[in-house]
Order: sequence, then C-alpha cells, then structure tokens
Amino acid sequence: KNRGLFQARITGSELATGKYIAFVDSDDWIGPDMYENLWNLLMEHDADIAEGSYRFYRPWKTQNKTLECPNTEAVTVYSGHNILDRFYFGPEMFSDIAVMVWNKLYRADFIKKYRFGFIYEDSEFMPRVFYGCRKLVKHDHSYYTYNIHLSPGETSHSEKNYFKIQSSITSARLVAEFFADKDIPKIADYTHQRYLSTLTESYFNCWQRRKDQACRKLKKDILSELREKRGVASKHPVLSASRQLRLFYFSPFLFCCLKTAYRWFRQLKYRIRVLVTG
Repeated sequence: KNRGLFQARITGSELATGKYIAFVDSDDWIGPDMYENLWNLLMEHDADIAEGSYRFYRPWKTQNKTLECPNTEAVTVYSGHNILDRFYFGPEMFSDIAVMVWNKLYRADFIKKYRFGFIYEDSEFMPRVFYGCRKLVKHDHSYYTYNIHLSPGETSHSEKNYFKIQSSITSARLVAEFFADKDIPKIADYTHQRYLSTLTESYFNCWQRRKDQACRKLKKDILSELREKRGVASKHPVLSASRQLRLFYFSPFLFCCLKTAYRWFRQLKYRIRVLVTG
C-alpha cells in the first residue's frame, strides 16, 4: 500500500512501449495485481477498457474507515450502447460502470483519441469514451483505494468556488451537446435533463456565494439561460416531470431556501450517524 506508486507487476514489452494507459491520483493507492489482472481481462475479451471496482478510505472516521464494493469477483462484458445504458441507469455505486477515470486500464490506441483538462473532467470525458468504446469488461473486485481526506462539510472537497461552478456547467453542457445529435434518444434526453439540473444546482451554489462579484454575475447568466429554456422544458415529458425544475421555475428564491434547509438536514443526519457508527 504505497500511496501514489505504480505497482503493476507486468514487465512485458507491450506495457513498456506505451500500448496501455491508466490514471492514478497521487494521494490514492492501488493493489499490486491491479494492472496485471486488468491487462489479462483486456487480452482475454479483446476489450478497449478493463475496469475494476474500488473502495473509499475515510481517515476521519474512528471506525468503518473503509467502504467498498461487495467483491463478488464477477466478470461482466458490455458492448456498444449497453455500456452507456449501464453507466447512466445502472446501480448508483460500486457495481455500475463508474464515471471515474482511475479504476480502469485503457488501450492506448483507443483512448488517445480523447482529451480532457479541467475540473470535473471525468464527467465530460468518460461519456464520450463510453460512446466510442467497442467493449468494456468489468471485474467486481476492489483494486483501487480512493482516499477521501476529511469529512464532507469540513473540507475543500465541498467548497464550490466560481471556477468549480463554471466547470461543472461546462462539463454538463458539453455532454448534453455531444449526445444531442447521436442515435440514442434516451441518453440525449437524460443528459439534457442533467444539464438543466446542473444549472439549477449551480444557481444555488452562486446564491450561497452572492457576496462574490463573479458568482453574482454567473447567477444572473444562469437564471437568464434557464428562463430561455423554460418553454422547451415545459413541453418535454422528461424535463416537465422534474420536481426540482418545477420548483425552481415557480420561485428561484424559494428553491434556494428549501435546498439550504435540506442540506442542513442531511449534514445533521450524517453527523449523527458518524457519532453512532464511528
């Protein structure tokens, strides 16, 4: 468990010549057999991506520091649009195809066609990758440990400055635009809904930081865009069913007040649970 070190035991010439690519955050750590096993799965199934599962390490907790997948050891192969379907509509955690770039091994000749480079890059990068992926193989085994530095609500992880807010909007917009003209209406509708939800969430984050001049300006821009899209949203069966959007269009101020109360309640509930479970 040497944090941030590449411990793969593969020494073959193909790895040495850069035919495979992986991403590892410098403050996380991986199992010593992660890339060896994922490489074997790539070869066995002739896949573009091999994915393992992961665990969260929570150092602030006194007990139950590790939260991880069931580790069923199941191997599942997905192909074509089934990858996106599983990604967007599969289980919420661990057993699904994950948005994160770091629990996977990629064929370099496939992944080098794609680029990323801003905050929330995973959420903009991976949907495009999944759309172009021929085949993905998933191994339900925790190879990767994601180190969460401190508790939610008490770290920079939860802080949303102007740059992070703007980046989340850009990421969601690019994904929605990418799928708008693709041949998967279900995904196009869903990503457009996600974009509008991101706008309302970003409006709330700017409202919380309304003393910041840049956030005040961004809040006005977001409100203007959402008002422009109101007619389209009201006629769309998926978008018109969104309670969050309906509440926002009824009253942005009431939306922000209720969201503040809901977040306060969730933080209180979380802190009580930590006290009880450690």
